[in-house]
Amino acid sequence: MYTTLLNEGRAAATVRHVRVIIHGALQDAVAWDLVAKDPTRGTKAPKVLRRELQIPSMKQAQDLLKAAESDRLFALWIFLALTGCRRGEALALKWDDIDWGRRGVTIQRTLSGYGAKRTANPPKTSAGRRIVALSDYLLDILSKHRHQQKLERLAAGSNWHEGGWVFTTRRGTWFAGGHVYDYFKRLVQRAGLPSTLHRHDLGHIMASHDTTRSNGWLEFGPIRA
Repeated sequence: MYTTLLNEGRAAATVRHVRVIIHGALQDAVAWDLVAKDPTRGTKAPKVLRRELQIPSMKQAQDLLKAAESDRLFALWIFLALTGCRRGEALALKWDDIDWGRRGVTIQRTLSGYGAKRTANPPKTSAGRRIVALSDYLLDILSKHRHQQKLERLAAGSNWHEGGWVFTTRRGTWFAGGHVYDYFKRLVQRAGLPSTLHRHDLGHIMASHDTTRSNGWLEFGPIRA
């Protein structure tokens, strides 16, 4: 089964996750006397090859931002890039977590799980709960995003699910991590960039290039000429 999944193009990391789930289920089956032996014992999961870090060029970063500027999730991409927060932390962010006067945001929960089982839980360690400074540029982007969300709330009417979340669907519900992944891949395709570009590369751009000259996202394209 592992070989079949790999031949179908599944990533080694995905196959390893499959193995963990099946192994756990069969261990329960043994404990409940449903099977005499766990057939996954002794099997080996494929090794995950570490992806070589390739920092996108400034031109690629500019092309990506131009494509993202009109994207509905523009504020999310900028937030992830400028704060270094994890995807789950951003998706679990509430408007009350933002201190507009002190220009900071408190990271105090992370979104995990899938479908109806998604939950927002406190960070696993005390270091995970932290305050992140926000630039004037990012605060302006978030303010515009909040205004856009108010318009979407009016458009949704009774179908809106109020939860106070910053980054939501058009009905106010949580985004799944997988949906964000798909959104980003479509953004990359729209920008005409290599499919190997990852969301984490946004942060790598900020860490690798000189970002001290502006309050926002470098001096990119239509935002800072």
